[in-house]
Amino acid sequence: MNNYIASRYDLFLNDLETVVNIDSGTHFIQGVERVITYFEERFSALQWYPQRHQFPGEVGPCLEVSNIHPSSEQGTYDILCLGHVDTVFQEGTAQARPFSIIGDRGMGPGVIDMKAGLVAILHVAETLQEFGIAEKLSICIAFNSDEETGSGASRAWIEALARRSKRVFIFEYCRPGGHHVLQRKGIGGYQIFCYGKAAHAGVEPEKGINA
Repeated sequence: MNNYIASRYDLFLNDLETVVNIDSGTHFIQGVERVITYFEERFSALQWYPQRHQFPGEVGPCLEVSNIHPSSEQGTYDILCLGHVDTVFQEGTAQARPFSIIGDRGMGPGVIDMKAGLVAILHVAETLQEFGIAEKLSICIAFNSDEETGSGASRAWIEALARRSKRVFIFEYCRPGGHHVLQRKGIGGYQIFCYGKAAHAGVEPEKGINA
């Protein structure tokens, strides 16, 4: 298997170059759809079962893929692999600084966060299929399109898949030296409502209440 994986290095780089050179900022839905289509076609070639999900909000489609037919009564997955197709970069960034290799590093918008992870998931799936391992496992893959803005639209979907899965692997990048990220700091959102009373500041300011 190691030799097989090594033989696909150039293919991995070609896949990575292709998706890095597609702008897919969270709100650039056309680009998000192109990335989703790329993976959709590759997983379909494996005779796996891709499904698009469109959730409410101004976000692109999400992709769910399984080697188990959706009509199956499969209750749980042995493995769930997670990734996100959106980046923080605006349309035109990929054209301005497309994928390149400098020394032993691949460079380009979204290369590490997290298009290399998406390509890794694809190649893991293709390798498991090649060696007949996939048929012994129930595998689900979920790519969301709104991670960079907090996964608000896709959160419930991801959580539902996680509850059905025995193991969850997130293919986000590691730290330098290969140190795994086991947890991340959270974020908080607040809404503050202020109420006042309007009054003319020059004529009757005493009747106003400054919010």
